[in-house]
Amino acid sequence: MEREEARRLKSENDMLRLAFRRLSIDTSEQGARDAGPASIALKEDQVSKTQIGSVSIVDRRAVDTFLSSDWLEARGWRIDPDGSIYDETTNWLVAPAGFADVLRRML
Repeated sequence: MEREEARRLKSENDMLRLAFRRLSIDTSEQGARDAGPASIALKEDQVSKTQIGSVSIVDRRAVDTFLSSDWLEARGWRIDPDGSIYDETTNWLVAPAGFADVLRRML
């Protein structure tokens, strides 16, 4: 059973890594004016033509899993009201303010 769980967790981790590789933050002035302070854009060269401007089902599942209370709790993480993610045992910042909020808007 432990091997099966380890494989499942590795698979989830791989999906999340793939989803995060496809994300990019548009920090240009034009991007900030167009989309607000924390916008996410998919890089066109990393997404098939049928997915440009959208997020694939696999990516959505990966982000949904990442934000799920079960997944966060299993790692000892919490999402603060400002959208930052912290490790509860060490109080280490995992992701900056607004990060979780931007991911939620993708879903």
